[in-house]
Amino acid sequence: GHTPLGVSLLLRTGARDAAAQGVQAALTAGHAHRKPELLLLATNALGGDPMQQLQRLNAYLGAFALPPVVLRNPELPPSAANLRSDGLLPRVNGPMVSVIMTAYNAAERIGSALDGLLAQTWRNLEVVVVDDASTDSTQACVERVASTDARVRYVRLPCNAGTYVAKTVGLDLARGEFVTCHDSDDWSHPQRIERQALPLVENNRLV
Repeated sequence: GHTPLGVSLLLRTGARDAAAQGVQAALTAGHAHRKPELLLLATNALGGDPMQQLQRLNAYLGAFALPPVVLRNPELPPSAANLRSDGLLPRVNGPMVSVIMTAYNAAERIGSALDGLLAQTWRNLEVVVVDDASTDSTQACVERVASTDARVRYVRLPCNAGTYVAKTVGLDLARGEFVTCHDSDDWSHPQRIERQALPLVENNRLV
């Protein structure tokens, strides 16, 4: 139960106390140095106040040499809607990266998802939002962001076709040399695109 898989299985089966004991024992033994995902599992198993949870998240990021993040609202725990970059990071230039984001009734979270992409250190990108015929205010949310940043492109499907059809439409519209995807309810660390694109730019043998 001291391994990430063991803790995950305990949490999945509802054995929260056993999971808490397992992750605490693993952290005390210093296993997080080799298995940083234990730090993320600790929040699910141990809970704690928002700053404790943020500390674990930043320790996890630090294990991969990623700069820390901060909470938008320090009274709420870390989430896709409650994270932002901690300070200004150097901008990186390179070929255009197209980010395809499909969305369906995503008004509550798509603003945070777009904020995370537009704050990327990799500046040459476009965000192609394919609205899969939402019935909420997703369109208004995206158009509001697009009015302030021309890197956001919005297209609405005439009827709900599913995320894979929507992704294919986005791929047809993409103009970048590289293409990646991003969920409409997720958030990206500001160096995400940089970390993905630089190895491909520096070594054209990588696919």
